[in-house]
Amino acid sequence: MKYLIVGLENSASKAVSKIIAKNLNIKGAQNYNGHKSVSDEDNFVQHYSLPYGQCRPKNDRAYYPEIKESEWDYIIITTRDYNCSLLSKIEAHQPSKELAIIEHSKGKEILCGLIKYKNCEVFSYESWNIMEEGYLNYFLNKINIECKITQSVKEINKKHIKI
Repeated sequence: MKYLIVGLENSASKAVSKIIAKNLNIKGAQNYNGHKSVSDEDNFVQHYSLPYGQCRPKNDRAYYPEIKESEWDYIIITTRDYNCSLLSKIEAHQPSKELAIIEHSKGKEILCGLIKYKNCEVFSYESWNIMEEGYLNYFLNKINIECKITQSVKEINKKHIKI
């Protein structure tokens, strides 16, 4: 199976990629950092943040992959509150507020197109944060993956959570 995980920067797309790869038991998934892809003879997991590529204050960060429905068994859009992901993006990836807003808007436009695909599912960061393991199990079952390995939002964000 081929899984594409895509979302705006700082929408948990990297974490979801790692969780999916680990639950598929892909060889090397334990060392997979969520960037790019990991695969074995049965499964392929690809991660894209929008935009995809280099971080830090480049004006040429305009790489947005062309995503074709027919190339994937599942296209998983990760979502997080728009303003939270934008503020986090400005802190971590694009310090120019003006460019960050332009990049986020372009990414949002792409995601709004992908949601029309029949093989698209949406993973909600907020739902995961509230319902924890239950939501992760629910979501993985929706994409025909048995949930064997879980991770909480607190675990992936421990350096950012101040409460």
